[in-house]
Amino acid sequence: VLFALMSPPSFSAAELADLQQQEITLDKLSSLQQTAVDFMRTKLNDTDLLPCQADVRLLRFLRAHQWNCTAAWGAYEEFLRFRKEHKLDSVAESVLNSNRDFFRKGQELLRKIHFHPLSEQTEILYPRILAQPIPGGYALLYDRHGNLLVCEAPGRADFAGIVHLGVDKYMEALIWHTEMRVLLLDELSRRQGRLVLTCTISDMAGLKASLLLPGGASKTEQAGFKAWQDGSKVLSKNFPDTTYRNYMLSVPAAWLIDKLISSTAPARSRDKFRVYGVNDDYKQAIASDVEAKQLPSQFGGDLEWGGDPPEDVENGESARTQLRARHKKKGMARQFQRFGHWVTNDHPEYDGDGQRMESEEGDQDGSLRDRDGSLSTTSKAAPWCKSLCACLFSGRKEKDALL
Repeated sequence: VLFALMSPPSFSAAELADLQQQEITLDKLSSLQQTAVDFMRTKLNDTDLLPCQADVRLLRFLRAHQWNCTAAWGAYEEFLRFRKEHKLDSVAESVLNSNRDFFRKGQELLRKIHFHPLSEQTEILYPRILAQPIPGGYALLYDRHGNLLVCEAPGRADFAGIVHLGVDKYMEALIWHTEMRVLLLDELSRRQGRLVLTCTISDMAGLKASLLLPGGASKTEQAGFKAWQDGSKVLSKNFPDTTYRNYMLSVPAAWLIDKLISSTAPARSRDKFRVYGVNDDYKQAIASDVEAKQLPSQFGGDLEWGGDPPEDVENGESARTQLRARHKKKGMARQFQRFGHWVTNDHPEYDGDGQRMESEEGDQDGSLRDRDGSLSTTSKAAPWCKSLCACLFSGRKEKDALL
């Protein structure tokens, strides 16, 4: 019997199709589901790695890998090594002990949601909310189906600030946060007797298309943006099957959609995305999944959540501004940078050499001028760039006249 359990189940094509269609009821698994779980348990007993949340996590890996038990076990074993490397068992213990009433007594409020030393700072750099602070603790947000609701604002993220904070520190804080989030999902799953998932609303308003253009953003911003993308991939790999739906709102350009989805989510999750452009009406669609009392006001709900960083009391600057530094490129790279600013209508302030330069505007002859109207002396446009800019700005002026 032990040898049979050590060998992965040989499900027929019909059985695999049946498994992929079956609902999961935690206290009453089907015979096929139970066979797959028994195989995973037996493999787990044969390793020296510590288990994680028993059947709930096993089922997430099995379903994420289409009930291919060999693939599911390989991914789960790698996940357990990932947990050991990042000491996530200690993080889980801290989360559980700090919220005993929620995890052990079935109460609704959390006492603590920030565990990493930089947790609150990373939420300034990357605005995110999953619980509303109320007297007595934090009340989780839910969709109409009992799934956990998470609202994020990548469009207002300070990607350069992530680099200044430290990419490794940002990643560690993100992993700790996700461990807490999935512990919440596991607890809610036990309460509801099913695999509870996450409904995510991502506000992309303000996201710079230049981040995906060569030379369109600073190296620091691009490094922070890549860290965000890499973090999403790490989380998808190690915390699979946690998504019910992903709303992506106010995407600034259609060509960004595939790039954003493919760079942050696995192929299996593509059909869970609902994408809306800047001028699309998304509020009715969201209302079908989330009640107004659970939803921030900018998405058509009743809750107040700006997603903006608090101001520093001493100098009036936001924490984002203090961390952020944008620098001018030099030579030919500067010409691409200028072009990227014009294409994306992104005219930043630059910090460097003790001087700060405000946004730039184009002149009809293709030269670029500072805000005060004087010609920029920081770089000289190449002749071909002058001609290109003259053509672009001329077309832009004619378009404005027609409008």
